[in-house]
Amino acid sequence: MLREFCPKCRTIQTMNTSDSKKMETDKDNKVTEITIRSYYCSVCHIFVRSENVKTVKGK
Repeated sequence: MLREFCPKCRTIQTMNTSDSKKMETDKDNKVTEITIRSYYCSVCHIFVRSENVKTVKGK
């Protein structure tokens, strides 16, 4: 379990995550899968941060 600082609780808390995925195609027809991972405090449920993870899938 990931633990990070929660700005609302003002202490280190365990984070819950939520993932969503989307596909993008560039001008060369390369398909990229983007996973958006959002982090929420498990105590107060406030959004803390998100990160994008890109994976090139090919044509």
